[in-house]
Amino acid sequence: MAAAGSELPNRRIDSIPQTDATLLDPPVSSEAEIAAATKAAASRTAPLPATWHLASGALSGAASVLMLQPLDLVKTRIQQDRHAGARSSAPSTSSSAAPVPSTSGSTSTPSRKVKVPRAKILSTAREVIRVDGVQGLWRGTVPTLYRNVPGVSLYFLSLSRLRSLIGRSSSFRAKTSSSAPATGKVKLTPAGDLLVGSTARTAVGFVLTPFTLLKTLSESTISIAQSSAAAAATASPVVPKLSAGNPAVALTPSRPPSTFAALRTLYASGGLKSLWRGAVPTALRDAPGAGLFIVFYERGQRLLGMRRDGGKGAVSGGLAGASASLASTLLTTPFDLLKTRRQLDPAHYKTLWQSVKLVYAQNGILGFWEGGGLRVVRKAGSAGIGWAVYEAFVGMGEKRQHLEREREQARSGGG
Repeated sequence: MAAAGSELPNRRIDSIPQTDATLLDPPVSSEAEIAAATKAAASRTAPLPATWHLASGALSGAASVLMLQPLDLVKTRIQQDRHAGARSSAPSTSSSAAPVPSTSGSTSTPSRKVKVPRAKILSTAREVIRVDGVQGLWRGTVPTLYRNVPGVSLYFLSLSRLRSLIGRSSSFRAKTSSSAPATGKVKLTPAGDLLVGSTARTAVGFVLTPFTLLKTLSESTISIAQSSAAAAATASPVVPKLSAGNPAVALTPSRPPSTFAALRTLYASGGLKSLWRGAVPTALRDAPGAGLFIVFYERGQRLLGMRRDGGKGAVSGGLAGASASLASTLLTTPFDLLKTRRQLDPAHYKTLWQSVKLVYAQNGILGFWEGGGLRVVRKAGSAGIGWAVYEAFVGMGEKRQHLEREREQARSGGG
């Protein structure tokens, strides 16, 4: 009886279907299945190729330049020192009638304490149209494209790669974000967004400073030759004489020189240093401005609650970009004005601190925000257009990548 009783449970255990028992055990996969699963997981977290970011940046940069260049030109004219044009064209009192800027910075400083009336937007725009026609509002478009198309492309690519790099650190990764999200975009803390935005924008901006200088000169009323003469006079105590054989101080041509010819002229006036004129205030403008922009942009997108799917990325990207640019642009306008003054009139705006004192002597504290309203409008429009195009284009890339993953999974599952 004991033996029979002991066999009964064994029979009951044996009678349990094998399929029920295997549900409690981990599934056994072959090496091929493991490799396919690993490849699928890697494809889910792989970021978009660099070409997508570069192409989207080029499209957004070109679109914003072509649509908003008139605002940028009028802003530059307003920020330009009204004495600069007169100094560049008036004869020097210490020499013959050579239209070169005065180099006696110390003697001219007291006379510059006279308050200078601020330029107005409509009157400045009307003056541009009167002199150059409506097409004159798009003056400086070519050097701006040289700066913005590669600049925006490199900026978006750097932003994406730096986000993935910094997102590996738990100190900068948001608690709600995993280290390998399905979309390939890591959510960062405000400190992480600030670091990523400021680093990417400052690095790209520094590399492209020569084109920024050329853009500013092209938009102003100062010619390349006059600016080169000012830079040469600042570098040397001897005022150079104007002559057709001296490329650094050649007479103003009847038509603007080509972009690279203008860069050669600027280089001849003072070497590489002259091409990076205004780099310090540009960095002081870009570092906090771009960092704060990314912080506001990411939070704005999360508040809107929209994703790139279904084309909504263009809407959320445009709204968040335009909104984020408002605060960051207002905060950094003083450095933008100092950059413009340094690039247009290096003979008098020799250092950052001296530039601060001269601007304050002319118009007080409000003088640092000259052109601020136009800059806010232009930056808001540029950010709205640029980020809308970027988010839409990247959204297309992610959707295409997702469809390719589904096709690969379908093929591997059906095989």
